[in-house]
Amino acid sequence: MISRYLLAWLGVLGVAFDLMGGLYLAYDLLGGPRGPLRTIMRAATYAVVFGAFYTAGLFAPFGPIAGVGLGILLGVEFGLRRGETVSLLFAVARGAVFGVAGWALNGARFGLLLGVITAVGLLIVYRLRFSVARDYPSENGTRFRLEVARAQAVRASVTAVAALIAGIGAGAGPGYAIQFAVRLGIVSWVAGVVVGSTTPRVERWADRLPARRLGLVGAVMIFTGLAVQSIQYWVVIFDLSVR
Repeated sequence: MISRYLLAWLGVLGVAFDLMGGLYLAYDLLGGPRGPLRTIMRAATYAVVFGAFYTAGLFAPFGPIAGVGLGILLGVEFGLRRGETVSLLFAVARGAVFGVAGWALNGARFGLLLGVITAVGLLIVYRLRFSVARDYPSENGTRFRLEVARAQAVRASVTAVAALIAGIGAGAGPGYAIQFAVRLGIVSWVAGVVVGSTTPRVERWADRLPARRLGLVGAVMIFTGLAVQSIQYWVVIFDLSVR
C-alpha cells in the first residue's frame, strides 16, 4: 500500500529534477558562469545538503520544507552583495521558512508562532553580529571553523527556544514541545556547522562549472525526473492500493 502523500511528494521531486535538468542544458543560453545558473547551482547544492540533514533528523513534512528552504536562502544570500539590511531581510525570510514548515507539521497556529518568534530572535542575534553572512569564507579548503560553530550554536538556540514556545503556545504537551525543540536545535547546529565548514569547496565548485558536463548532468536529471514522475502511473497500471 502506497501513501497518496508519498506519491504527491514524488511528483514534486520529479518536477524539480526536470526543472534543474532544463537549467543545466540551458547553461550557455543563461549566460554561462556570469549568468543566474551559478547562483541557482549554489542554492540547489545547499538545498540538497540542508534538506538531507533536516529530513533525517526531523522527517517529513517539516524536515524537507525547512531544509530545502534554508538551503535556497543560503545560496541566494551568498550570491548577493552582503550588507546589514540584506542580512536582516534574510533573517525574516528564514523565520518564514520555519513558519511554513511548522504550519505543515502542526497547523497554522504553531507555524505562525514558530515563524514570528524565530524571525524576531534571528533579527536580534543578527544585530549582535551572529548573522549567516558573516560565515562567508575568504579562504579555500574544507575545515572545521570554530567561529562558525559558535555562531551557529547561537542561531540554533534561537530556533530551539522558538520551537519550544510555539509548541506550548499551540497547545502541544510539554514533553513533545521539548523533544521537538531539542531535535530542531541539534539538527540546525549540525547542518549549519557542516555547511559552514565546507562552504569554500562549494563556492569554488560553483565558480568552475563546466558547460559540457552540465549538459550531461542536465540530461540525466531530466530522465530521472521523468522516471520519478512515472511512478504514479505505474501504481495505476499495476492496480496498487493507495491510502
